[in-house]
Amino acid sequence: MAWFTELASDPSVAPETRLAAVVQRARCAPDRIALDVVPTAIELLSELAQVHVPASAWADLPRKKTPKSKANAVPPHILAAFEDLKGHGRVHSPTTDLLHTFHQALAHRVHPRTALLAAQVRDPDPGARLDALRMSGDLMRAWRGDHTSLITLVALASLGDPAALPVVHDTLTTAVGIAQWGIACSALETLRAFGPAAAPALAEIRALTGSTDAHVRPAAVAALWAVGRDHEEIMPLLLDLLDDTITFRISDATEVLGQIGAPAAAALPRLRSLLTHEYEWVRVPCAVACLARMGTAARPALPLLRSQLALPRRGGRFSNISNDEDLQAITQKIIRGLT
Repeated sequence: MAWFTELASDPSVAPETRLAAVVQRARCAPDRIALDVVPTAIELLSELAQVHVPASAWADLPRKKTPKSKANAVPPHILAAFEDLKGHGRVHSPTTDLLHTFHQALAHRVHPRTALLAAQVRDPDPGARLDALRMSGDLMRAWRGDHTSLITLVALASLGDPAALPVVHDTLTTAVGIAQWGIACSALETLRAFGPAAAPALAEIRALTGSTDAHVRPAAVAALWAVGRDHEEIMPLLLDLLDDTITFRISDATEVLGQIGAPAAAALPRLRSLLTHEYEWVRVPCAVACLARMGTAARPALPLLRSQLALPRRGGRFSNISNDEDLQAITQKIIRGLT
């Protein structure tokens, strides 16, 4: 502990080494972490932001791509799952592994961790910001607390301020450039929330509607509709998704079709046929889209819809907060339309 303290406070030592000393000191005695530890780490991160460290000094070697001949023999949803797994361990900044260790040592200390993450999210290096987003998600999923300030900093859609759009646009471009598809999806969802105000990003959104990534393609299609609002452009893309073999793509397409309304009538025959699909969570969103368009003819479903809202506990397929909130919102919308 004494050696780490001395090393961390020595101005003649490189900032990355001093930061490592701060982190390892915290790791050695997590029950003795002082109040000045996180502010010290933030100061060192600021110093490091001025130092360029070549990726060859810290990054993993590029992964070999799966040969097309082999990829074609694998079901697309399985291939997509493995591609997604590859991205979970990737880092895009020389400080990422060190900061991940630091967050583990800080554990339940939500307030100082939030301050640290705020500094990470503001880092001028795009790679550092991308990895900070992942760590922010880790904190918010695992620990309760007031995450308002962190949410305000990070996916920006809740602010509704067009001043955030250049940052989101830049995040999308950076994420696509390094094949970080999970963050690309988050950026697309944020642009979608801004609607037509995100028109400067239309070219990038449109290009991603042809993505081979299982999640990016439907996210791009949904964003294209929200931003471009051109039903003639979007309908062929949505009909194509309805014929997909990946079930969640079908579900995502039906959500957008429900938003389009009457101009989406060409999809009704396909939606009706999907009501007999073998997988229930293809049938459900297709049924929702149909209920939303049936008007008063859907009134026999009211008792079932009301009984679902009366349940006090989240459960079943909608056991997590986000999904259950979506279920309640959709159910309430349909009930209002029927009454």
